[in-house]
Amino acid sequence: MNFVPGETGHPKESWDTRVVAKTRQPPRTRIIVKDLGREVLYFENTGQMVSAMADAAEAHQQLYEKAAILHGNIGVGNIFITSNAAVYSSIRIRNWDCQFVKRYDYDSKPSHGTLQFMSAMLQDTLTPPPLSLADDLESFYHVLTWLALRFTRHQLSTTSLSALIKEIFDEDEYSYHYDRYMGGRGKRRHLSIGDMDDVKFADRELAELLDDLADVLRVRYQSEPSDEQVRAFEDKKVLLAKELERARLSPDAKMPYDELREIFDWVLKSERVGKYRESTERLRTSDWMRDRFRDTARLSGEMLEERVEHKLVEVVRIRRYNRYCLY
Repeated sequence: MNFVPGETGHPKESWDTRVVAKTRQPPRTRIIVKDLGREVLYFENTGQMVSAMADAAEAHQQLYEKAAILHGNIGVGNIFITSNAAVYSSIRIRNWDCQFVKRYDYDSKPSHGTLQFMSAMLQDTLTPPPLSLADDLESFYHVLTWLALRFTRHQLSTTSLSALIKEIFDEDEYSYHYDRYMGGRGKRRHLSIGDMDDVKFADRELAELLDDLADVLRVRYQSEPSDEQVRAFEDKKVLLAKELERARLSPDAKMPYDELREIFDWVLKSERVGKYRESTERLRTSDWMRDRFRDTARLSGEMLEERVEHKLVEVVRIRRYNRYCLY
């Protein structure tokens, strides 16, 4: 079965009905409206791109908290920048609850419902769990990362960029045994260990935003702290609390109480258990990610790196060595 979009400008897309039949099928409702702006893909500078993502994250939060609706299909083709940005910055998110999985040709074209921006948790498993808020939040991160790699200045060569895009976003293989597309290992690895240091984005604020988001989302692919680690952490908390109380009661303390408390809080949060708990808590709601996007969006007037488009070359994976080469 083939589907040819109307006048959206997108290329012909093939739907694999076998894959669709075996994926989770939410209720489908389509509302046809007139597009009021352009896709976030066509941002003018990095400040506008981050502002668009911040607005989309806030709109997503409102729908989730007020109507218990998760999008499940967040991608560059579903986030819009309105042309009336001089009055207010507004984003339209479309295709609510219309998820599907399809095959796409390699040139990393933005597309609706592809695996490119799906969370690794949903993509890299034979029996995907129910869609969660954290999955949608992770999709926002993947969209921002894809946009930053494809359309902002950085120091990756064409070959290195093509290999990275292929590994993180376009890694999908059809399993005839399970009759579905498999992928997500590149996303999982990328979030688990972090491999963006060599990219060196020209926009420092954008780079810091990506680092902070990845640092929190990483917890989804880490094992829970062991009982021994938890006990050691709790013992350290008790010890630091005693030291803090002693400093509060001492009239000749060498360091002000508030400063000492900040140091102790930092020590606890940098511990394995403390960091795991903090990141997990930040993904329970949209508040932290929305605020982090907003913090960077407030600097949009200073984020003036213009949009550039990096060309890609096709690469193939050499499985034995887990490397990529020119095709």
